[in-house]
Amino acid sequence: MGGVSLLVLACVFVAQTLAQSKPHIVFLLLDDLGYNDVGWHNHFNDVLTPALDSLARNGTILEHFYTQPICTPTRAALMTGRYPIRNGMQHATIANSSPWGLPLNETLLSDKLKSLGYATAIVGKWHLGFFKEEYLPLKRGFDQQVGYYGGNENYFFHHAPFDAVKVGLDWHRNETEEGVVENDVGVYSAFLYSKGAVDVIMNHDANRGPLFLYVPFQAVHSPLNDVPPSYCMNPVQFVTNSSRRLNAAHLWCADDVVRNITKALEAKGMLDDTVIVFQSDNGAEHFYSGGGGNYGSNYPLRGIKRQMFEGGVRVASFIFGGKNFRKIIPAGEIRGGLFHVTDWLPTLVTLAGGDPQKGSLPLDGLNQLPFLSENKTVRTEIFHNYDPELMGSNIPTQAAVRVGDWKLIQFYNKTLMLFNVIDDQTESVDLAAKMPDKVKELNATMQKYISEAVPINNKPADLHQTPKIWKPWH
Repeated sequence: MGGVSLLVLACVFVAQTLAQSKPHIVFLLLDDLGYNDVGWHNHFNDVLTPALDSLARNGTILEHFYTQPICTPTRAALMTGRYPIRNGMQHATIANSSPWGLPLNETLLSDKLKSLGYATAIVGKWHLGFFKEEYLPLKRGFDQQVGYYGGNENYFFHHAPFDAVKVGLDWHRNETEEGVVENDVGVYSAFLYSKGAVDVIMNHDANRGPLFLYVPFQAVHSPLNDVPPSYCMNPVQFVTNSSRRLNAAHLWCADDVVRNITKALEAKGMLDDTVIVFQSDNGAEHFYSGGGGNYGSNYPLRGIKRQMFEGGVRVASFIFGGKNFRKIIPAGEIRGGLFHVTDWLPTLVTLAGGDPQKGSLPLDGLNQLPFLSENKTVRTEIFHNYDPELMGSNIPTQAAVRVGDWKLIQFYNKTLMLFNVIDDQTESVDLAAKMPDKVKELNATMQKYISEAVPINNKPADLHQTPKIWKPWH
């Protein structure tokens, strides 16, 4: 009898181990969030992110986490594990009326996880192209979809601009508009995200396999329209700058969505087997003291969204592991090593038991599990981007590379600046003139990447009428 009991226990242990071998994955992507605009970084005591703070404290905070300097390129890098220079996604963003998107020969993170048995859902912003049906989320590895296809829109009425005056509705459920006007128009987007994400979790069938839930928020992208009145009360009402207060209110509401997602995972009995990833897509659009943008703060970093200074590309990020994944993703750790947005695909696919490179074009991302679990150095170099076309006078940085502690920036006038971003995270001391050999060394690396860049995909608008609803038109 004892032998049989031991055998039964062993079988139960093996079954539990197998059940726990593939975590549920929840990926939270904030939009234009400032480096300073989370509780664990905030210097001004003017933001409220208790749910994110709790997950960060009980997970591993990534202090040198890097993205692309603007939205669409970051989302392309996240989904492909490849630098945007590889697939023409390196310049600016996709306008709603422009006929291009993330190339169809790319295998996305959602595709890979789905092939590993995951149920997949996106609740939020897509912004990787929708001019043809094959570019939509349900054709690119997602089983469920709630949210909008384009880059920005009204938080309540979900209208996205066509030109200076005309707008079209951009809000969809499983790529249809059924019930949207009746049920969603006039409802603040974060409330719709919360309901959509919680519904996905609570309706998840464990027999269907693990869950991959991707939640790319609208907050805190400009224009910062009104926010529900209750979120302008304590504790953000004391923020004296009215625009900064609006930013904090939108962020507080987004944090509530995170709280609701976490509570749903716990109620469903999934939290112990869940890995939660958090990051912003790039730095804030404008400094706290500035006039315009989304009034985010990248303090103490130099630069803003669209720039390759630290404030544009270094963002707040963490990864949280439920109790059954604490050995791989420890709690209460702060890691200072390099981590790039392209690293999520190989890291998460490996965590899910897959081969990251299988079915993909050559990856730039690296599997960071040894770094997360044992603090082993995995990445020593990051190519930030190369953008061949100037977007505006306040976007002077054209290319940048980081190797170890050193960062080299190339401007559109071909000037080079060199910084030690460990000793000088504010990038205030240009060492290029004093260290020509280091400039030459990093420049050789940077120019190699630039020489590998493919032409940009960006296309001019070819939709010349006001759409009532934004959806594929080719």
